[in-house]
Amino acid sequence: MAPPQLRGFVQKNLQRAILRSIGLGIIAGCIWKFGYADPKRRRYEEFYKNYDAEKVAEQMWVEEQARQAQAQFLPTLNTLMKAASL
Repeated sequence: MAPPQLRGFVQKNLQRAILRSIGLGIIAGCIWKFGYADPKRRRYEEFYKNYDAEKVAEQMWVEEQARQAQAQFLPTLNTLMKAASL
């Protein structure tokens, strides 16, 4: 049995490891781009294609008015309930 060839062993293994890591990096980048980034970008485009900022602002204003009215009404309701239980 011949002895193992050790000349250039480290360099050859290092080159293989570098090439593997570059290849895996490219593959992982493609998977991320086509599997995550592009679908997310398409979802954002679809959302903002039909997005009406004026409608959302009006809805938020109405909800805030209802919340303020409820906040003004609840303390008086609690006071009345306490007075009725006495």
